[in-house]
Amino acid sequence: PTEFPERSELDIGAMLQPAHSVGGDLYDVVAAGGRLWFLAGDVSGKGVGAALFMAVTRTLFRAIVPTADSITDLCARMNAELARDNEKAMFVTAFAGCLNLEIGHLEFVNAGHLPPVRLGTDGKVAVLEAAPGLPLGAMGDYSYVPQHLTLRPGDALFLYTDGITEAENARKEQFSVARLLDCLRGSVDAPSSEVVAAVIAAVRAHAGETPPSDDLTALTLRFRGSPSP
Repeated sequence: PTEFPERSELDIGAMLQPAHSVGGDLYDVVAAGGRLWFLAGDVSGKGVGAALFMAVTRTLFRAIVPTADSITDLCARMNAELARDNEKAMFVTAFAGCLNLEIGHLEFVNAGHLPPVRLGTDGKVAVLEAAPGLPLGAMGDYSYVPQHLTLRPGDALFLYTDGITEAENARKEQFSVARLLDCLRGSVDAPSSEVVAAVIAAVRAHAGETPPSDDLTALTLRFRGSPSP
């Protein structure tokens, strides 16, 4: 999506740039009641097949959110559907979360994806500790383990795909997690859209004339806190 829920508790920015005419990365955010559901993912493989699997994944996310009891329920149901009749054995790594917009409590699942980076109000920028589970679609009968985090007003999460950290320059040097953290430290207090733009610009500068080999996807979610009564 290019437009996001207009909620005073949130500041959201995102960008997705396919490496080729079609891509297999995805992100989505849905506000329902007092909660924000979000997802960032990367489909295995390339080309039209990956793009179609990505589209199915996003459709399932949107269809299941209204009746999901929890983030584990959401991921379990998405996983079961993606694994059904999956003859090409495709899968999608994903980080999915459900944020309580009143108290900042986040319940999340890491389905084999890169853990996001937390940008703290204290200026600390660090990779979130998020134990990985199986990617969505890899095995239909799988139980995801919920993990929890409390965001303070002003805290943000930066979600991304490996097209960012693995982007190479002419010397085959990857952009790396270390360069990503350095970049984020320079924009820790910036609006979410500016955080995303700064990272994408840094990746482009690092790659130079080297064409991208993978999609670039970034999503920043900042929790502003519940408005005063």
